[in-house]
Amino acid sequence: MPPARTVIRSAAGFSDPSDLSLSVLRDLSVNSISDFDTVLLTEVNWNKKTLGCLSVSLLADNLRVEEATFHLLGSLWDRKSFHAASMWTTINPTQLTISLPDLSAFSFPPGSLCSNYLSSEDLEFEFSQGGQLVPPNLYQATNLSSFCLRSFVHPTSDCYAKVQFLIFPFPLSVLAKNPLYLDENFPGLKLADYEFPLAPAALLSPINDSWGFPLAPAVFPGADWNDSASVPSGIRLRIALSQLLRSPILPEVKANISGLKQRYAQILEKGSRTFRTKFPPMIWPPATTIPATDLPAQVIGSPRVIPCAVSGSTKYGPQGLFSPGSFHQLSTDPELSLLLCNLANHSLTKSTWSTYKTSYKMLLQCFNNDVSFPLSQMSIITYIGWLASRGLAISTINSYLAGLRQVHLVLGHNVPHLRSDIVTQILVGKKNFDSIAPSSKPVRMPITPTLLRILKNAINKDHLPYFDKRLFWFLCVVAFHGSFRMGELLTRHPNHFDPNFSLLGQHIVSSPNIINKEPSSFLEITLTSSKISPTTATVIDIYPTGSDICPIRAHNKVISLQKLQHDLPAFRLLSGKNITPALFNKKLKYWLTGFIDFSVCSVSGHSFRAGIPTILASMGYASSDIKSVGRWSSRAFLLYTKLPRTKRIAMAQALGNLNI
Repeated sequence: MPPARTVIRSAAGFSDPSDLSLSVLRDLSVNSISDFDTVLLTEVNWNKKTLGCLSVSLLADNLRVEEATFHLLGSLWDRKSFHAASMWTTINPTQLTISLPDLSAFSFPPGSLCSNYLSSEDLEFEFSQGGQLVPPNLYQATNLSSFCLRSFVHPTSDCYAKVQFLIFPFPLSVLAKNPLYLDENFPGLKLADYEFPLAPAALLSPINDSWGFPLAPAVFPGADWNDSASVPSGIRLRIALSQLLRSPILPEVKANISGLKQRYAQILEKGSRTFRTKFPPMIWPPATTIPATDLPAQVIGSPRVIPCAVSGSTKYGPQGLFSPGSFHQLSTDPELSLLLCNLANHSLTKSTWSTYKTSYKMLLQCFNNDVSFPLSQMSIITYIGWLASRGLAISTINSYLAGLRQVHLVLGHNVPHLRSDIVTQILVGKKNFDSIAPSSKPVRMPITPTLLRILKNAINKDHLPYFDKRLFWFLCVVAFHGSFRMGELLTRHPNHFDPNFSLLGQHIVSSPNIINKEPSSFLEITLTSSKISPTTATVIDIYPTGSDICPIRAHNKVISLQKLQHDLPAFRLLSGKNITPALFNKKLKYWLTGFIDFSVCSVSGHSFRAGIPTILASMGYASSDIKSVGRWSSRAFLLYTKLPRTKRIAMAQALGNLNI
């Protein structure tokens, strides 16, 4: 049985519950956190040290509360030193020195008193050993690394709270490999804890009176106030704020890095069932209840996942085949070698490096780890034959050959002629052999308007939140009408994203236009990076169809339910998690299992890219037109539009039971 918790009391803070006037709400309104000092805290004698504030965000009608949020403000540490013995296993005693001049760097998800991770990349810090600074290029050699901080807050009285800072001695990209790293129960190491004031008190704010809550919140209005505007009731505001302050947990803290790694391994093996949530001894009192018909339309206080922005987590990053040793012949300067290594590894995408690493691994396996460089022509031919004997497709073999070029560069050898005449002839023969050999692999179907309508019906019948249904449908129609690659629309991980390459809410814009002499609108979707233009933004126009599979209509429905957040991935479920290609493919199979024989045909996210090119080809459009629709830089579109009779028969069999 959990221990009893003491309810926080106040001499007068919770008395005289009342509504706030339009004038007061205007005076509490802010546009950003930077306004707190001049709007919310003008009557507080603030020394710019640690301070906690609350805010509420209103929906567009300014009547309903969308969410309540906690904000940590002020400064805390100026070159504060910590012994790092429990955090990193180092040979020499190590000091970690951190400065925290602006605590607002800790962002708290709405409805939660547990912050998002703060990466050391966004901190002022340094390591030292024996009084000497350890440079970043020696972190790995000294068993140090970048790290993350996370803050956990819980109220201790009606005007004070306690914050616990946990340190996670790993880069955020490493933490993110654990699927539960965003859970508030995810353990870390204790760094420090402090008690700090909550402000402003209601009497030292624009409220200047009792209103049933001891503190005054900042207000983010959903629309501009006007003299005849309706205002949210005081109880709605108090419910949101009380649920926020009643939500905290105590973090799980391990004693040292060894115990932490063991705990992470246990979590990976057994999942969230190993978590044992603990609560602070003090609990904020609940707000006065009101009839259910008057409760806010949205449930507040159920924290949504806020995906973390992790630069380099998606497309380009420092992980590749190159190491500083690859450049030892060019430079004896370790910092220059490290820089060159980093630049060279950024030359290819992470997925390409992954393929090339596999190519090298397969090469070593082929020759039982006894291989000499540069490769001879006979070694190259032997490798190709070995790959073909394992049933690899010609496209995979070609990718692995490209990988061999990189392996030679990494090892410092001149690249041999990998595609001699005889090698080319063998590869052509392999391609022809594959084309005539019977294949048991299911044929990928292109999405058609008929299949879209089947999907729409299946999505509507799924037991999903209404918003998720509408979002999945919008994803389907925009992927179809824009011939998008799924990687252009979705992130690979449900809990984090790369802000440099992901499609964010700000990248989908509805633009007014005149179509057929009638006022209308179309979508402008900006891809910050694509397969064809990795460093140049591309804008794709999506036009209305006026039919039941109209992408504009689907978009309008989604944003009427919930606006796409400016700086977060566009396709986020109601839970806050990102839709990933893997999840989308899983749902497609679930929705279409009753209509398609997946042993004969398959449908995946890639089928949407093939849809319109296939239709245009059947209608006799020029190849140049089809290429422009799909943004292909070569005649690769033929792979999507070439539908031999055998494939058409297989598709007809798969769709034979449809009565539409």
